[in-house]
Amino acid sequence: MNRPSDDTEHACVYGLRNQTRAVHSLSGEEERSLFLIGTLGLASENELHLIEYCEDRPDTVAHVEFRHSHEIHAIASCPNRDAKHVIATSYNVVGERSHRMRSTLWRMDSRVIDNLGGNQGAVNLDLEPIVTLDDKFSKFGIAEVQFDPSGNTTKLVGRDRDHLAIYSLTETLTSAMLGATVALPHPEHDPASSGPTGTSSSLSWNPHAPSQIAVAHDQHVSVIDVRAGSVATTFRTHDVQCRSVDWNPNKPHQLATGGDDCAVRYWDPRHAARPVLDDPGRHTHWVTHVQYNRFHDQLVLSASTDHAVHLTSVSSISSLPLGVMSDASETEDEACASGGSPPPPRAKLDDGLLMTYDQHEDSVYGLAWSAANPWVFCSASYDGRVLVNTVPNAIKYKIIL
Repeated sequence: MNRPSDDTEHACVYGLRNQTRAVHSLSGEEERSLFLIGTLGLASENELHLIEYCEDRPDTVAHVEFRHSHEIHAIASCPNRDAKHVIATSYNVVGERSHRMRSTLWRMDSRVIDNLGGNQGAVNLDLEPIVTLDDKFSKFGIAEVQFDPSGNTTKLVGRDRDHLAIYSLTETLTSAMLGATVALPHPEHDPASSGPTGTSSSLSWNPHAPSQIAVAHDQHVSVIDVRAGSVATTFRTHDVQCRSVDWNPNKPHQLATGGDDCAVRYWDPRHAARPVLDDPGRHTHWVTHVQYNRFHDQLVLSASTDHAVHLTSVSSISSLPLGVMSDASETEDEACASGGSPPPPRAKLDDGLLMTYDQHEDSVYGLAWSAANPWVFCSASYDGRVLVNTVPNAIKYKIIL
């Protein structure tokens, strides 16, 4: 099994005082690797940490902390550049006799973020509340929110345990109106499944078809048509709980799932009787998070309760599979036509496990590729250990050369 090589073994480490599950890349920042991490302190005040990784300072990160009153379970950010510092957190509000999830849109202070180095180490910063989402339809509250990946700021979606909720936003992002709610189907429940029937665990907005939202629930994924307000299709993905789903950002009709059977699978929802590709790199415990690289969909990250992060190649089903004409092959043809020597042959990036990052000592729940740098990602384990790692140069060169 491959492990981090010389150019990745010195991961940048950032420690939290509390436990954590939520990591998110600030998606509207296209030139800086900024990550948000939320804490899970039941008996203490929580924080939302913003860190910045710079390649010229690979051993440290600039960071600031925002106050947050409740345990943060999920984070989202607006991809629109004009609203790139608008975020959403989904958090657990604990009462004397019950607890309930809530989701709120916030605005971070752009002056702080634009001068993160000058505000290095600042704590107890305030988040400006914009709106808390209407969740009166739900018994349990909104557990996760996503913005439209196209940058359209008029729609927002959220999930509770067994519904997808669709919200309309004003152009100024100052209010959110609850529109349709779509109940998730309850296919025949497998007694071996971990989790009660109808429990959703993840959602992903299709970047190629803005009307489609994929929701992982039980052993299944349902694709919701938000225009029709109905379930377009449901298919079984794992024999036990499906915990994560992510659409391929570069290739239509393809998504990845991870589940409690330790497997990562790749699907075409139109033909979902069997996966397009099944588990080229196996974890040894639950897969908690799966995410495609938004620049190079040959690369997929997965996190697990086995304390590891896997970097996997799925070149054969990517938007540019092996054997497809690329800039490199065009250069070779031009060199031969002019009588010159062709460049050295390009090394293949075969399907399968490329790298295991095993620097965590607890279950890994948080995982995010940088929105700005295709070779940088952040992971966080439950014990509050945050790592920023990079893709090894040997793998990088097989893709770009």
